[in-house]
Parts: sequence; C-alpha cells; structure tokens
Amino acid sequence: VLIEQTFDSVSPRFSLRYKLAPNSMLYASAALGNKPGVINADPRFPADIQFAQEEEAWSYEIGTKNRFANRFELNLAAYFIDWTDQQITSVVTLPGPTTLSYVSNAAKSEVKGAEVELRAMLTEDLSVGVLYAYTNAEFVELVDSEALNLFGNASVAGKQLPGVPEQQASVFGKLAFDIGSQLQGYVRADASYTDRKYDQIYNLAHTGYRELVNLTFGIDGTHWGAQLYVKNLT
Repeated sequence: VLIEQTFDSVSPRFSLRYKLAPNSMLYASAALGNKPGVINADPRFPADIQFAQEEEAWSYEIGTKNRFANRFELNLAAYFIDWTDQQITSVVTLPGPTTLSYVSNAAKSEVKGAEVELRAMLTEDLSVGVLYAYTNAEFVELVDSEALNLFGNASVAGKQLPGVPEQQASVFGKLAFDIGSQLQGYVRADASYTDRKYDQIYNLAHTGYRELVNLTFGIDGTHWGAQLYVKNLT
C-alpha cells in the first residue's frame, strides 16, 4: 500500500537589538517554527487519521543582557509561544479488537515563560552564578475521547503540556587556586532543581521533582587538563 503526502512551510524570523551601553543590550525577536507533518502509515487506520498536519509555533521574546565592571553579568528574558496544530500521540481501537497509537493534532497550546541569570566574579578566584526559569505551558484547546471517559469532560484545556517542568533553578560556585607556578586547580559545585513533569496530557502521572548536586575538582596545565567529578553527589 502506497501512502503519500506533501508538506510545505515558510519559517521567517525577525530580530531587533539596541545597545544601551557598550556592555548592555536590549533585544526582541519573533520567529515562526514548524514541525513537519506525519504519515500514520499503517493501512488499517481510517482515512481521517492517516495524516497529521504540520505544527507551527510563533515565538516572541524580549530580553536584556548586561555586564557590569567586568565582574557581574545579568540577563533577563520573557517569552510567549503560540503553538497551533501541536502533534500528540493518541490511541484508536480497531476491529479485532486491535489498539494502535497514532499522531494527531491538538488544536492549540500556549507557553509563557521568563528567565533570569546572574553571574558574578566575587574575587579573582571565586565565581558564582544562579539561574531561574519559570514556564507556564498549557493546552488552550484540545478535545480527547479518553478525557471524556476519565473526567466526564472531553476538553483538557488548562492542563499542562507533558514533559515541561514549571520551574527550574540552578546555582554554582567555582573556586580557583594556584598549584605551584605552572598549574591551576579549581573546585566547582553545582546544584539544580527541576520541577515535576507530567507524563501525558491528562496530568495524572508525573515524574516528581528532581534535585541534583554535582562536584568537580580539576587541574589545568599549559597544554593539558584533568578532572575528577561526582554526579548526583547526594
């Protein structure tokens, strides 16, 4: 059985940058991204679910990047994504009965978020940094037959998108020191937090949150470097 489909798209991008000072900048951007359409190739699929259309996302972002006295760096950003025809995995039951998964288009999703990043050289040898990101990613329009069975309402509007944590944060500190006249050593510690991520569109199962602490000890020579590290220290 031959199944064919053609997908075409145009992906424009616009950006604007304005320098407030030599080390301070404002920026804005708008871009249209796409994900190619899908052929659900099993010939047993009904004609109305044999193809999933391309998904598109208009992304808008504004932000600022700043460096002060060559010691401090502050970056701020806010963004909005208007996501249409989002591709998700659905299930259909065929005579037999046989259950098959296929890709279909969700009607509409929106993602709103903000990020802040701060880095600082407290001394010539000690640097620290912190990053925080907030993401509100949810379905705006999506009707699903399984949701009707689960909740008595076929709409999952307002549910969070699968696989997207609402909050993420990380912090690091790095201390450098001389080892003799030819070598430099350093110790770096990183800690990160990732919020729970839902497994599916119904928001019934999730990963739970994750906390990680990593530790690295390194030595750098003129032409070589070496590291000892521990991931997930705790």
